[in-house]
Amino acid sequence: MKAEIKKSVREKFLNKFEKIMRENGTGKLVGKKLTWADIYIVHALDNIHKVFGVYLIEEYPALKQLYDELLEIPSILKWMETRPNTKL
Repeated sequence: MKAEIKKSVREKFLNKFEKIMRENGTGKLVGKKLTWADIYIVHALDNIHKVFGVYLIEEYPALKQLYDELLEIPSILKWMETRPNTKL
């Protein structure tokens, strides 16, 4: 199942997002500032990691940088550390 998730998500999404971010040249999906698009993709990647135990961004430097950058924002980091652990 993990292999299928990796293949599917990489082919459908990550390759495209990485390309968009490289072409944009700002380290963001849209424009120069952090947007909901950036937050959403990091949230989705984090959920996949937590639910399926699959870490997908090791081969995507722009996405990894965005992921790491977003999780360094104090308010987001605090939420990630204190949020309820719910079953999906």
